[in-house]
Amino acid sequence: MVECFVGMNNPEEAINIFQQIPLPGLPEKETARYFEALVTLKKSKEELSRGLSLVSEDISEKTSTKAMVAIANIQSGERALADGNIKRYLSNQPGNLALFQAILERMGYFDRGRQSQNYEFAKEWLRQSVDQFPADSGLRYQYARLLATHNDYDMAGEQFLTLQKNDPTDVRYIRWLAQVNAWRHEYDESLRWYAAYLRERPSDFDRRREVARVYGWALRPREANEAYQKLCEDYPEDSEILCEWKAKKNNWLGRKRTAISFYRELAEQHPEDSEMLFDLGQMYSQLNLSTQAEDTYQKLLVYAPEHNRAQFARESEQWKRKQSVRLKQSYIHQKGSGDEFGNYEIMMFRTDAAYAPVRLSEAMDLSVGLGNTVFNFRDHSGSVAEHLTLQVNKYFEQGITTYLDGEMSTYSENRHETAQFEAGGAYRFFDTFDVTVFGGREDVLQNFNTLENNRGRYFTGGRFAWDITQRIDISSQFKKHWYDDSNNGTEDYTTIGYKLSLYPKILKFVVETYGYDVHARRDEYWSPHDYRKYIGGVVWRHYLGKEHFSGAPKLFYELALRESIDSDSVDFIEPRFEFGWDDQRRWNIGFEMRPVQSKVYEEEQAGIFCNIRF
Repeated sequence: MVECFVGMNNPEEAINIFQQIPLPGLPEKETARYFEALVTLKKSKEELSRGLSLVSEDISEKTSTKAMVAIANIQSGERALADGNIKRYLSNQPGNLALFQAILERMGYFDRGRQSQNYEFAKEWLRQSVDQFPADSGLRYQYARLLATHNDYDMAGEQFLTLQKNDPTDVRYIRWLAQVNAWRHEYDESLRWYAAYLRERPSDFDRRREVARVYGWALRPREANEAYQKLCEDYPEDSEILCEWKAKKNNWLGRKRTAISFYRELAEQHPEDSEMLFDLGQMYSQLNLSTQAEDTYQKLLVYAPEHNRAQFARESEQWKRKQSVRLKQSYIHQKGSGDEFGNYEIMMFRTDAAYAPVRLSEAMDLSVGLGNTVFNFRDHSGSVAEHLTLQVNKYFEQGITTYLDGEMSTYSENRHETAQFEAGGAYRFFDTFDVTVFGGREDVLQNFNTLENNRGRYFTGGRFAWDITQRIDISSQFKKHWYDDSNNGTEDYTTIGYKLSLYPKILKFVVETYGYDVHARRDEYWSPHDYRKYIGGVVWRHYLGKEHFSGAPKLFYELALRESIDSDSVDFIEPRFEFGWDDQRRWNIGFEMRPVQSKVYEEEQAGIFCNIRF
């Protein structure tokens, strides 16, 4: 029970139970576990000495006991004593090297994969042993394996490569080279070693499954699906591999709730399978179910405390729920050169500050903010607007999402006030496509709100989004407007995208169409009637770095170019540049620049934001 509570990260209860164990009455085979628990709970070196005085000399001379004494010396700051004891066995005298290896094996894995003082001690002495006995493959193999299981993948790869060159026939080295290169994100190299291994051991089920998983890590779903399909064909009686394939496949297709059902089933059958638990945590995270994601990562770390990605992702979920402050500065310059009502030039400088408190409930985000906009007109005096903003969104596990985005503004010209908002709800049907219904109010020609020719409109509408495949997606939106001057109108927008290359280097081509129709009863400003715009574009977004799991630091840039022509035969060119960085801890920053050029209208937009969590 002591070991269970230690694994559950509950040292207080572990200590209470440990203190009730009578050492003199323990069977001899249980004394090693007693001393290991004593050292694990970081009891003093004196307590270990008292315990050893109560047992026979045979027990004191056991390898496990010697390892515990060395660990106790390290924990008490007496590294020199531990060095002196282990140094005695680093010799080629009969039995010494075997004892040296056995002691370091216990010490190196004592903290179960963590890069602790005990690991550093074992690592350093095994390095010295390899230098002293370079031809001893057993020592080098132990050293390489210790490095690999403690995330020192580069050094481990060097040692396994040396072993493989010295003995090309030993498939253990080939297997480790395949695994280590996968953990280093060198997926092509990893697959090359897996191919070499499977030529020697073609029926190794575990390695074949690892190949399928590596294809998934490498973001190569087509090859991964082929590998899983072949496994299912060769092992039709194995229901678990079919379940894993369904989980992975739905994951890659973005069907997160469906994937979760399969991952849960696998996690119940094999709670020690770190791959399935990590993927399950990823699905919860992507659905914004932060607490469930953290709990899943915590379960994984009980079985695999060395899993550094799970450790980082767990901490990312904790940071995600913290309070934050968001600052944003925007600049917009608009210039019209059309008819009488289209000749204008405006510059707007907007500053926003928003505060998001600690999450009130699971998958719910709330923020309130203040904003200030300065307007500079070519033909009119400048003015100022003050804004109060509110944003709320909530996700429910059944696939329902609700949101509210609102803003109240007061303009300096005649203390003119407006309110804009949009509220809606979305449902994901069959975990495949999203349908949203919404309604609200918005200002028309917001840049003229300080002048006489301003108006607003209420609207309602629907939105549809479907990722047909990993490469093809389609979205469409329809809105019905009711103006405050008794006009009404309709607006539609549809886009179809095709990804030529997938995450993390996304090259996407888009085709879009936009339409608007309104029956205007006022002539003081431009109102579109039977207006349509056709757009084509290309987008390149690159996520930098090697780690691309949910919760990993993100650094990306995006370049895009859209060209369009409208029903009045006016051409528009719209380039865009975007940059973003999120360390998933305290900082999240971004920048966007988007100019628009045409013969009747020009616009430059730029914005920079910084989000600080604390």
